[in-house]
Amino acid sequence: TFSHCKSDIFVPMDFTQRLGGRFPGPTAYRLATARRFAEVANAINERPQDARWSSDYGLTVLHLLCQERHVSSAILLAVDAIVLPAPEMVAQPTAASWTPLHLAIKYSKEGRKEELILKLIHAWPPAVECQLQRGLLSKTPFHLACEANASAEILKAMLEVRPTLSTTPYVKLSDTSSSEYPLFILWEAIDEKGTTDDWSKMEILLRAATHYPLGIQSTTSDNEEEKRSSHFDVLRACCQINPVPREYLQLNIQRYQHRLAWSDNQGWLHLHHAIQSSNEETQSYTEFLLESLLQKFPAAASVPFEINYQQSKLYVLPLHVLITDRRMTWHNGGVRAMVNAYPDALWTPDPRNGLVPFLGSATNAMQSRAHLSTTYELLRKSPDVIESYCLNIKSVSTGW
Repeated sequence: TFSHCKSDIFVPMDFTQRLGGRFPGPTAYRLATARRFAEVANAINERPQDARWSSDYGLTVLHLLCQERHVSSAILLAVDAIVLPAPEMVAQPTAASWTPLHLAIKYSKEGRKEELILKLIHAWPPAVECQLQRGLLSKTPFHLACEANASAEILKAMLEVRPTLSTTPYVKLSDTSSSEYPLFILWEAIDEKGTTDDWSKMEILLRAATHYPLGIQSTTSDNEEEKRSSHFDVLRACCQINPVPREYLQLNIQRYQHRLAWSDNQGWLHLHHAIQSSNEETQSYTEFLLESLLQKFPAAASVPFEINYQQSKLYVLPLHVLITDRRMTWHNGGVRAMVNAYPDALWTPDPRNGLVPFLGSATNAMQSRAHLSTTYELLRKSPDVIESYCLNIKSVSTGW
């Protein structure tokens, strides 16, 4: 149904028929449409201004080169000739908002495809952020690279330009606002999960998402002196990013289970980071994450956060932070798993406000039924806490 292009993004069938079988535009463009790529570089060198020419559909010479399945040396020479006088054309959108970088990632399958993509990124780095505006809303070249299971070098080159791409979703369906996150896109695209190369790709995204330099070696040693160093810990990063693919999380917990007792430079365990990354929108995943961590290392539930509060250093149990600060619930937020791992927390007041967990939850109960249910479940687990709590209040107020 289409003429010289490989996709339905561009030119309708009758486009060339209306022109008597001839393509419009300057010489370089006509050579590219005829796939005489070896002659394009010379044509651009003779008339550099033609690198910026575009058709009524927004097509440029660079678009035509980048949609080729097989990337030859002639195409690379032509691309060099274009980006030298007009590097900004790497981010030039068509009428359908596809840039040459989008096309190169989506359609280049053979030959020197990686060299082409890296050449485009280096020529005009801002192109990695260009978003599609029709159909697949807000999809960037980075999302396409994850879908295509691109090489670690390509992913790294993009994230060095804009690290936040690692956690930026695209809107999958405009009517339901369904979002897809890069970590999930890449994990789904990986065919043989668990290979060294694939693990390194996921790690690159995690490094960018947690603001680590992309080139520093991961923590592979079990040495006590290294566990608190600045080396990158993949499992800790999985706990800091909410959410990550569940299968990938489980594989990392199995692989690095011995590290769950390790604390970082601020004294936080992996569980502490998992709690800190939780939010009300991902309560189901938070419950899965906390249950997975506590199943392997339940003692973490008894290790308090060290918190600076009103110019004082206080030690607050994870259960208090989970309920009061993160507003998680019993049935869908990890509170139940935390209580089962360390029941003594039910009788321990929060040093910041003096409230035991069920009262801390009660402060949120007026806002939702889920928090009211959480308050009830906490009290049902420790009915005698009311008596002991009242006695404590009485002893403080009367001096008994």
